[in-house]
Amino acid sequence: MDKQRENLTAADKKSEEIIEDKRAVQIADPSKNSVAGKDTELAASQVGYQDLFDNMPNGCVYYKVLLDEAEDPVDLVYIKVNSAYGRNIGRSLSELIGKRVTAVFQELTGEGFPCMETYLNVALLGEPVNFTQYFDQQDKWYSISAYSPQPGYVVEISEDITEQTKAEGERRERERQVALIERVASLGALAAGVAHEINQPLQALKIMADSMIYWYDKGKETSVEKVIESCRKISVQAGYITSIVEWMQDSVNKAWSDAPEEVDVKKMIQRVLILVQERLRAHGIQLRENSCDNSLMVWGDSRRLEEIVIIILVNAIDSFVCVDQGAREIRITTSCVEERAVIEISNNGPAIPDDIIGKIFEPFFSSSKSGTKLGMGLAIVKSVVNAHNGTIQVFSSNQQVTFRIEFPQYRQSV
Repeated sequence: MDKQRENLTAADKKSEEIIEDKRAVQIADPSKNSVAGKDTELAASQVGYQDLFDNMPNGCVYYKVLLDEAEDPVDLVYIKVNSAYGRNIGRSLSELIGKRVTAVFQELTGEGFPCMETYLNVALLGEPVNFTQYFDQQDKWYSISAYSPQPGYVVEISEDITEQTKAEGERRERERQVALIERVASLGALAAGVAHEINQPLQALKIMADSMIYWYDKGKETSVEKVIESCRKISVQAGYITSIVEWMQDSVNKAWSDAPEEVDVKKMIQRVLILVQERLRAHGIQLRENSCDNSLMVWGDSRRLEEIVIIILVNAIDSFVCVDQGAREIRITTSCVEERAVIEISNNGPAIPDDIIGKIFEPFFSSSKSGTKLGMGLAIVKSVVNAHNGTIQVFSSNQQVTFRIEFPQYRQSV
């Protein structure tokens, strides 16, 4: 027994000596201690990254590029797949890892992998890509990022954005419907003015036709020259009516289209003036134009921009009731100020009262006492200007009322 105790004591002493020797070595050579610590940290880090990979909410895949005999990339093979990706496509990890992507998607959809060409280009060129992809078999939208961590491999990170995309689509549809309702209201606001524009030449046509019929019934001979001259006038007035009707038809057709285009501001104003010229003449209004020398281009809906100019002009014409005909004047000025296209429409009609001027752009507000106006005209103007990233201001004094509209000037990139 005493011998065993001696042996045990000797063994304990030996162990203590070995431990002390190891401690001494670690103290003498701290690099070994550092390496061991780094190995432990690396192992812990790998476990952490693997856990992050497995549990991240977005789908993540590590692909290897498969080459054919000519060493051209032809397919992808699943190397690593996380659970989120498996859930997204309805497959377990064991059904994916090591499988060719084309075979998996052929089984899933009966078609090839829609991102194959994109991913092979990423592997070939080494340039990352970000894009949105719709998978019709799943009826899902994904936001996808792909990059190549090393030659011959591709990493995909995908986020299911179906709900956001559908919500955005619904929002755009609501905006389209509101825009359509607003457009119809805009056409309604223009209807009275356009009816007047058509009525003027129709009255002229009727007068000329009635005059020829009257003299014919009276047995009065009319020279061929006078008949031809009357026919020429009738043709001009008929052409004017045609231009107005075509403009209205085009406006209605474009109500279903929201495609913007490059708009020449000065040409747009000239088209509007053709539509209102007869009304200006009938009311004895002098029109003065002051256009800048440089071209003024904006990006937007040409018909909607024409409509806002028409609405402002029609309002100006209607305001001249209390102004003598000889003194009636409307001035249109275009200019470029700090990369912005500026349109100013001024008239020397009555001033807008201070208690009203702050309300004129509100829907259904009208200062008309006749009750025949809905008060939507200037509200539509404000809405259209805002939709084109523009601004509108109104200035009023005893001598002049001015509407100043500004839009970002469009310059085509070279």
